[in-house]
Amino acid sequence: IASWGSLGHRAIAYLAEIHPTSPGYAYIQQLLRDRDISDAAIWADFYKYTPPGWHTSSWHFINAHDNPPNSCRLELEQDCSGKEMCIITAISNMVSIFLSQSFHSPLKFLLHLIRDLHNPLYVKGLAKEGNNIKVLFKERRTNLHFLWD
Repeated sequence: IASWGSLGHRAIAYLAEIHPTSPGYAYIQQLLRDRDISDAAIWADFYKYTPPGWHTSSWHFINAHDNPPNSCRLELEQDCSGKEMCIITAISNMVSIFLSQSFHSPLKFLLHLIRDLHNPLYVKGLAKEGNNIKVLFKERRTNLHFLWD
């Protein structure tokens, strides 16, 4: 339980922190201004609830219209349609910005979104990412998405 929530984001960030080269690590620390990398990894979930971040809420998922295990594919034009970005286009955009400019926000988004991309509920349009799947856990009514996170 809570495998993909803040604790999961923090754990993945700490794992990512130990793998860069020395110059890469120094660059990350410079961008984060010596803040804890795990704080940066959860920032996007708080930012999306602020007025300047509302437009980023769609960046955390994609509603794939496939049918696993019979078909498992991504059709970007269909699955990431509309005026807002989805997780795939957001990651692509953040990588481009990160490579061309020295801002910490793209790094914080990338730390967060790469982990979100590995949450099966975030890459499948099933019942609104599990929000519409009601569950009872420890005598408490909730939904699968909340329980998973």
